[in-house]
Amino acid sequence: MDNLWLHAYNLNKWITLNNIMDFNCIHIDMKSFSFTSSDMNRYLKAWINGCNFRMKYLSLDLRPLDHKILTDGIEVEEVNASIVRSYRIPLLIGPAVFEGGTDILSKDGRRAIFKQIIDRDYLDSERHFPFKMVVWPKDGQ
Repeated sequence: MDNLWLHAYNLNKWITLNNIMDFNCIHIDMKSFSFTSSDMNRYLKAWINGCNFRMKYLSLDLRPLDHKILTDGIEVEEVNASIVRSYRIPLLIGPAVFEGGTDILSKDGRRAIFKQIIDRDYLDSERHFPFKMVVWPKDGQ
């Protein structure tokens, strides 16, 4: 399966972080998870070490993440917000656009960017915000 799009509430009752790490999809877009900053740190470390090798796009709706915990133990490069990069997803009308973000490298040299876009006007303990990650082609961006 190349594309996995699940938009329902409480998906974490049915799909675990380990399931996501085992997916072999190119595009993954799922809503409403309760993964923590530590959970996503574990995911990023697993991606660096080779999980989701085919993945080019990941989008999960999560509660606000703590960037320090999210990146703990990971070599990152913070990208200035003035740098705008986009990834066109064939199934979507518009591209995934990143104004700044955080770059990481996998052990095999793939570069990815991730960012959680939090609307501070609507911040509360139950609100979920998109965490997006794109793996760039080796020859571009």
